[in-house]
Amino acid sequence: MVPIRIRERERIHNIRLKRKKLEDIPEETELPIDTNPAELEEASLHLETDLEILSRAMDMGLWALCLGFGYILSRAHFRPLS
Repeated sequence: MVPIRIRERERIHNIRLKRKKLEDIPEETELPIDTNPAELEEASLHLETDLEILSRAMDMGLWALCLGFGYILSRAHFRPLS
């Protein structure tokens, strides 16, 4: 019986350790100090494009959420009480 308990404890311990591990996410990519202006402009345009796409995605998500909530609310409101 003892080896089973030890294995179970080890398994639980391993699960807890896996949950505690965090991903290594790079925060920013830094440009070297001696970067030429053309590269800076290209990076700026890329950033603007990414922000525009993110903004549109957020708008579409909010629209979908509002429409879905309105649909569910209207279905609940007009449902017969029989």
